Amino acid sequence: AAGQSDSALVALRAALANPLTAQPVIRLTLLSTQLGVRDTGTAATLRYVLDHYTADSVRSVAVGTRLWLNGTIVTAAGMLGRMSDVERAARLLESTDSTLPFSRTPTAPMLRMYRLTMRLALGEPVTPDMARELLAMARGLDTLSGATGNQARASALSMPLVAFLATSDTMFAHYLRKWSQSPWPELNALTLLQQGDTAGAERIARTFATPDSLRKPAVRFGLGGLRALTRAEVLARAGLTRQAAETYEAIDPARVNFNFVIEPGVGALVHSLLTRARLWRQLGERDRAIAAYEEFIRLWKDAEGIPGKEVALARQELNAMRDARR
Repeated sequence: AAGQSDSALVALRAALANPLTAQPVIRLTLLSTQLGVRDTGTAATLRYVLDHYTADSVRSVAVGTRLWLNGTIVTAAGMLGRMSDVERAARLLESTDSTLPFSRTPTAPMLRMYRLTMRLALGEPVTPDMARELLAMARGLDTLSGATGNQARASALSMPLVAFLATSDTMFAHYLRKWSQSPWPELNALTLLQQGDTAGAERIARTFATPDSLRKPAVRFGLGGLRALTRAEVLARAGLTRQAAETYEAIDPARVNFNFVIEPGVGALVHSLLTRARLWRQLGERDRAIAAYEEFIRLWKDAEGIPGKEVALARQELNAMRDARR
């Protein structure tokens, strides 16, 4: 709570080393803390949880914190680029609580929405069926009334953003603006880019916050960093390459806010390291490019499927950069 993650990791590991305090709530809190700082031990903690914990294990966690900590399992699997583990984590969450705590809302539809969104964020090509299903989910959320509807939409903002980036369907942009009550100039810029109006998109991009302002400790990155990533993509596509690279570099994982119990955008956050590396390479900033490549490969070293292929390609590009200097 004090933001001292390093000390928290030490204390949590000490608690797990003691049989009297080695409880699921401690290990899940460790996983949550590791996720926030991209700790190198995240994969090992996730593997232990998925291999050893059952629904009964997780039900030992107080209901008020259980959904959040369970959601961390799904988010961690996405951050590591492992959709098979996302599926395992989702099954564990659903078997633990078939409805959301203190409500009659089924857990399964929420998990389906997050899993679909996470697949897109991890780079899986969108199919017409996926696009239709996500659009139907968005329509369903839009019709929910009262406090339940407001909470559901506020917790699902990542979905229409990721879906818009994957499909260019402006209905997703419409729902995003409506639910967040924000103008989202970056979506306007993306629409202009899709129409071939690079000059118009560049005019909007020049109004974005500067990388220096993003580095201030008080700045938080909402929607799992997705909004900042979207702006960086606009900057890159509008030809503002250095500002794009510096924007990517300014996104501090420790100041990224997760919107709800599961944050499907974490895969895009990790993948942005590869985009950053390529931008720095394009700009001739060799050392910064290498650092981004190495961090990307470290985080996705156990990735599978499309993320795993991206790691293999990143290794080739990194080796080629190193060989070129010899």
